This record gives sequence, C-alpha cells and structure tokens, in this order.
Amino acid sequence: MGTGKKLLLALVAVTLVGICIVALVLFLPPRAPDGIRSELVHICGSDHLRIEWDSVNRADEYIVYQADRSQGPYAELSRTKDTFVESLEYTTGNTAWYKVSAIKRDREGKGSEPVHFTFPKEVRLNYRYVGNARNGKREGDGTYTYVNGDTYTGTFTDDEMTGMGMIESIEGITYVGWCQDGVPHGDGIIEWDSGDIYIGEFNLGKRHGEGTLTWDNGDMYLGQWKLDAMTGEGAYFWADGTWYEGGFLDGELYGQGTYYSDDGVLTGYWENDELIEVYD
Repeated sequence: MGTGKKLLLALVAVTLVGICIVALVLFLPPRAPDGIRSELVHICGSDHLRIEWDSVNRADEYIVYQADRSQGPYAELSRTKDTFVESLEYTTGNTAWYKVSAIKRDREGKGSEPVHFTFPKEVRLNYRYVGNARNGKREGDGTYTYVNGDTYTGTFTDDEMTGMGMIESIEGITYVGWCQDGVPHGDGIIEWDSGDIYIGEFNLGKRHGEGTLTWDNGDMYLGQWKLDAMTGEGAYFWADGTWYEGGFLDGELYGQGTYYSDDGVLTGYWENDELIEVYD
C-alpha cells in the first residue's frame, strides 16, 4: 500500500474518532451535580429552606427531588435553571431528603448524593410560598397561599406577584390573566362560583376598560367598565331576547340609548334605568 493511501486511511480514522468523541460529548447525559447542601434562610418575614449545588457544565436545567428517607422513593419537587431553589414546602419537625439531577439536551443525568434537612419545630411562617427565588426574593414561577386559604399561582417579579397568573379564592372565585402585586391587572378572565363570567380588561383588581360579563341566567353585557361598574357605552342583552344599546352609569341605563323588544324600538334619554325622554 502506497504512502498516500496510508495517510488517507489514517486521516479517515482520526476523523471518525473525532466524530465519535463529539457525539459522546453531545449526547451522553450530564454528570450528577456535586456539592449539594441545605440551609434555612429568612425571606420576607418567614423561614424557608434553601437547597444549593455546584453547576454542571452546559446543563440546561436542574430537577430537585424530595423523599421522606434517604433510600426514597424520590418525587420531583421543582425545576430551575439556577443552581439553587428557595422557599420549598415542608412540615415542621420532620426530616426530608433531597437529590438534584441535571438535564442537557433533554437527557437527564444521574441524581446527586442525597442531602437531608431536619426542619425546626418552630419556624417563622406568615404565609406559604412554594417556588423559585433569587437573592432572597421570590422570582419566576411559584405558588403563594394566603393565611385565609386563597392562592396565587404564576409569575413572581422582584418578590411581587406580577405577571401571568391564576388567583383562586376559597369563595369559589377564579381569575386567570395578567396580575400586578397579586391582583388582576390587564387582560384576564374571572369566573364566579355562581357561573357568571367576565372576560376583559382589569385595572388594579377592578374591571376597567372593555369587557364582557355573562350571567348564569343568560343575561350579557358588552361594553365599557369603570372601577368595577358598567359605565360608558355598551349593550345589554336580556335572556328574554330584549336588548339595550347606549349609555351606562354605575351599572344602570344612563344617557342616550335605544331599547329593542318585540313591541318595537324606543330611543331616548335614560336615567337610573328609566326612560326620561323619548326621541322622535
């Protein structure tokens, strides 16, 4: 075999070895995180657990697992792109075990060595928060449970319940949409236990702007809102087929408007749901 052919075969062999090495690096699951540790930290008036670990090269995210004993079984508790999680849910006086695994290119590596933490019997707990945190502040996705049992689940920004979220009250009221400081703000949907549904704009917890309210009895209002009341231009449809289009003030017919029914059409000036003047 000539010298040229030998060099070509050697080059091909080196290239194949390089391709295999790159493939192994790209597609092998990541190693287990090292240095997992736990401590109790004080955040916003309450005590919370912090789990921390060393970073894994090129890991896309991490999964934190929890168990009641070192042998498991372990259940997924949280996912994060950071190398720590704070404000994890726990029961005072109990011991819990934690493991962390890394994910790279949708492949999960082995879990870390477990670390355990025994929670004190007495902690400072003004509320319950489960989710992500950064530098002692709630940041990212999480769930906040109020003392009365109401909950907010969604985005936290700079320790505030601000972003897309869901608010559920113990009275059976559910809101889904944009929030600011824990109240509806922006576009959203709220549904009451009675079956009534509002879809539209909110401003600091109140219906404000354009929106549609549908009652369980079949009535419906489409139009403008101000400070939680039907105020401005809108249309009200009753379940019996009659409807009104015109002005509203604090939930009542007010100003110029037209009422439609099987008996005909009435256009005029309204106050406090009453027709004051009929227009020709």
